[in-house]
Amino acid sequence: MLTKLYFKNWTIPFALFLVCFVSYGVFISRLGFYWDDWHVIFLTQTQGIAGVRDFLSFDRPLSVWTYALTTPFLGTAPLSRHIFALLTRWLSVSGMWWSLHGLWPHRTRQVTWMALLFAVYPIFTQQAISVIYGQVFILYGLFFVSLGAMVWSLRISRYSIGLTGLALATMILHLVSVEYFVGLELLRPLFLWLALNDETNTKRARLSQVLKQWWPYLVVLFAYVIWRLFIVKLAEDTYAPTLLNNLITNPIPTFLTLVQTALQDFIHISLTSWYNTLQPSLIDIGNRFIMFSWFLVFLTAMAIAIYILRASFNNEAAGQTTDTWSKYGLFVGGYTILAGMLPVWLIERNLSVGYFSDRFSLAAMFGASILSVSLVYLITNKPMSQVVLLSALVGLAVGIQVRISNEYRWDWAKQKNFYWQLYWRAPAIEPRTAIISDDSIFTYVTRYSLSAAINTIYPQETGAKTQALWFFEIYDVIHVEKHVPIFLDGMDLDYSLRNLSFSGSSKDSLIIYYEPEGRCLWVLNPNDATYIELPQIIREILPAANLARIKPDGAVPGYPPETIFGSEPAHTWCYYYQKADLARQMGDWEEVISLGEEAKRLGFKPANQFEILPFIEAYAYLGNWNKAEELSKDAYRKQLNIQALLCSTWDRIEASTPSDPQRDVAIANTNGRVKCP
Repeated sequence: MLTKLYFKNWTIPFALFLVCFVSYGVFISRLGFYWDDWHVIFLTQTQGIAGVRDFLSFDRPLSVWTYALTTPFLGTAPLSRHIFALLTRWLSVSGMWWSLHGLWPHRTRQVTWMALLFAVYPIFTQQAISVIYGQVFILYGLFFVSLGAMVWSLRISRYSIGLTGLALATMILHLVSVEYFVGLELLRPLFLWLALNDETNTKRARLSQVLKQWWPYLVVLFAYVIWRLFIVKLAEDTYAPTLLNNLITNPIPTFLTLVQTALQDFIHISLTSWYNTLQPSLIDIGNRFIMFSWFLVFLTAMAIAIYILRASFNNEAAGQTTDTWSKYGLFVGGYTILAGMLPVWLIERNLSVGYFSDRFSLAAMFGASILSVSLVYLITNKPMSQVVLLSALVGLAVGIQVRISNEYRWDWAKQKNFYWQLYWRAPAIEPRTAIISDDSIFTYVTRYSLSAAINTIYPQETGAKTQALWFFEIYDVIHVEKHVPIFLDGMDLDYSLRNLSFSGSSKDSLIIYYEPEGRCLWVLNPNDATYIELPQIIREILPAANLARIKPDGAVPGYPPETIFGSEPAHTWCYYYQKADLARQMGDWEEVISLGEEAKRLGFKPANQFEILPFIEAYAYLGNWNKAEELSKDAYRKQLNIQALLCSTWDRIEASTPSDPQRDVAIANTNGRVKCP
């Protein structure tokens, strides 16, 4: 049956979609929001498209149109955003295939390999940041529509005017929206030159035709550069081409730095980005997920190999031997990488600095795919060897994309645990409250993004530009040790991000500690400073913690928004701990005991004995000294480093309760067992 199966051109988009789905869709229902997604989601939730427009107007004033078109039907649900991002990724890949097929109409097999690699190329691994890149891939797709329409206008003369109009319109649209792909506009004369290969007899006539076809696009590009550099006034031009000025003022060092950066980025894009696809640590038979990812690698590689071997594409050149085309492909690929990275280098950025810096490789990924396929065809002219090598590359790239997607999946699970625990512990928080941690909490959420996420948990004043809450990493506030006393006395905590701002005081702070692996969120109080497991800097600033910022009765129906955060998770130990800690803050000791007994009845218990403190205090203040003593001894037996915290807790209990024989015995027994000084 298989011997009668042949694949035609019309099957290529389906093959591309399957590769995209395996790479990015396996965990699609369990992915959420990350990084700059949160600003768009927060503003959409609280201010609508007008808020998103104001936010983007600071550096990309015309880019809001993609959100205005898509938000009404995508809303703020993670799943719809991820499905949309997957579709736009696939459509841009299909557009890439279409444009290259116009350039090399008799090289369908090679162009298909390029599209397959482009779909999963391992230099870019941020597909899960769906809100942002769902829009970016719309614009990438528009670039490919523009490039392809330009090329096809030469192939189909009767539609040349319409295709040229389409090419110019989509060119303008992607340029004014985002600057990511402006460097790729330098491909047009090269693509025209190659496309006109069979149309003219002399190089001079060919060059004349290239200039004739290119000039409308050149005019648009020139107009865009003038508009971007001299006409449009941006509040925050974070992507200004500072390299040009530095080349004038300090030419030799700037030029040498540019050459070094270009070489480093070129090598990383074309070669070293593949390292992560085949690391020794990925050979782990005991890790079920790693083995699952390898299963997908082999399954994808085999499926792609069978697909290509059984392909009978239309207009395909006979044979797959190494020829002049491979050398052309190497040149086109290398040139495309350089053109794609040029805007990045002009703003003095590179791929090695910044946690999310691989986004700067998006435009160059186009050239890297062309380069890789051309290199394989140059290395070997044996069709089977070409299929084995390229299908292996596609499979390995799928593997890393699946593994990265899994990391995002777990990051979202940790995020949701944090957001719900924060809400359980603090049903409402006074405006102008800073939330302070010792370090970043999540891998794929920055501090300002986490601020947007936290504000989304709680209702906001309609249209407010000042944010009620803001998340700070303590070392963003305290840069040296001498700043600690200033923080404790009351330090202004101000922050602004485009149209969002925050103004508060260190005395109006909630200080938290969160280690997602096996522990609950800890909203700390000054008495916790004796717990040696807390980072030293947190212990030093704890006297500033102000739990009065939490309003226990301020919850608003509909929050946290279920469409964003999902339905409230099942109540496990951390729910009972958070509610007990809130009740402890309010002095409702009966509620603390009730929550503890319910948790015990359900079989829940803490992973860290720090979380038993509310219950020890509750039993003590209600006069159940035997139970308080028992819990304290058990906590110390399980976790010796809690000694100082237990001792200080009992010191506080002794100071705040009247003397009683049973109390005094319990205090003496506990101090003796815990070895309090």
